[in-house]
Amino acid sequence: MQAPKNGFFYVIDRIDGRVISAEPITDVTWASRIDLETGRPVEAANARYRNGPFVGRPGTAGAHNWHPMAFSPQTGLVYLTVRESQTIFSADPDYAQRPRGVFNTGNRRQTSFGAVDLLAWDPVHQREAWRAPMGGGGVLATAGGLVFQGRGQVTGEFVAYRADTGEQVWAHDTPNGILAGAVTYSIDGVQYIAVTTGAGGGGMTGGTDARERQPGRVIAFRLDGDATLPPEPGPAPPPNPSAERWSGAQIARGEQVYAETCARCHGMAAASSNVIPDLRRSMSLTDSAFWDAIVMDGMLTPNGMVGFRERISEADSHALRGYISSRAQTLQREIARGGQGANQRASAGAMGEQ
Repeated sequence: MQAPKNGFFYVIDRIDGRVISAEPITDVTWASRIDLETGRPVEAANARYRNGPFVGRPGTAGAHNWHPMAFSPQTGLVYLTVRESQTIFSADPDYAQRPRGVFNTGNRRQTSFGAVDLLAWDPVHQREAWRAPMGGGGVLATAGGLVFQGRGQVTGEFVAYRADTGEQVWAHDTPNGILAGAVTYSIDGVQYIAVTTGAGGGGMTGGTDARERQPGRVIAFRLDGDATLPPEPGPAPPPNPSAERWSGAQIARGEQVYAETCARCHGMAAASSNVIPDLRRSMSLTDSAFWDAIVMDGMLTPNGMVGFRERISEADSHALRGYISSRAQTLQREIARGGQGANQRASAGAMGEQ
C-alpha cells in the first residue's frame, strides 16, 4: 500500500507488482484514473502544458510526501498526511541551460497550498474512513488503538487520536515543530514513544512567525512522565538592512539569483521562520566582505552553507545582497506599521517558483 505524491492511493500485489486498485485521496486534475491493466495513469488533456498553462492538482509538493504512513491491523486502516495544493505549470520561453546547482526545470510554476489533514484511509474499499484537520508529519499506529502524529512548523505539538474514530484524546506542546514519524519501544516493562522534533527549511516555513534559532531534539513520552521541555524560542532578531543603495536593475537581478539559488532553503521572497537563517536578519547584510566570505567562499560550509563562487559572479553576489537588503527594508517598514513583526508572510503563490 502506497500513497505517493501524485494523489492516488495504490494497493499493489507484493508478489508480482500488479496494481490491484488505485483511487485518488485528494483532488486530482492531471489524470482521470489509473489503468489497472498497465498500471499507467490516464492523463488529462494538456497535462504536459504543451498548449498553454495547466493547473495541476496536487501541486509539486504532492498530496503525500516523504512523511511515514502507518497501518493498523486492528482497524484495517492506513493513516497518512494529505495536503491540498495546486501548481500552475507553463513552459519557460526563456529557458537556457544553467550551471548545476540552480533550478533548471525548463518550466515556470506557481504553487498554492490548502488544508493539511490526517487521513484515515480504508484500502480495501478505497475510501476515507475519517480525517482530522491540521495534520502534520509522520504517523505511528499502536496496538493500544491510538494514532500518534506530530505537527507544527516552528513550534508544535504531539497528538494522539483514537485509531477507529479519529477523536483526539491527548496532546502535548513542544518547542519545535514535528515532521518525522514517531517510534515506540519498551524498557523494563515501561512503554515509551519517541519522536525527532524540528521542521524543515525556509521553503516549508515561510508563512510562519520567525523565532530564535534552536536545535531539533529527540523527545520521549511515557505514562506519568514528569520531565519538562525547554520553553518556546523567543522572537527572531530584527531586520538588518544595509545603508548602501542598489539600482532597480541590480535588485531585479538579485531577485532572480535568489530564486534560482537560495529560495529552496532560505524561503520564497527571502521570508522564512529562521529555522534555516532568515537572511533579512543576517549580520552579513551590512558587511560586503563578510557576505562574500560566506556566499562566495563558503566560510560556513561546515554548517551546510557552501560557497557559490563557481555558480554566480561577484556582481551577482552584490545584487543578491541588494535584493535581500530591500526585503529587509520592507520587513522593517511592516514592523514599524504594527504588522506581524516577527515575519513578513510570503507564499509560493505570491512570488511563484522558477
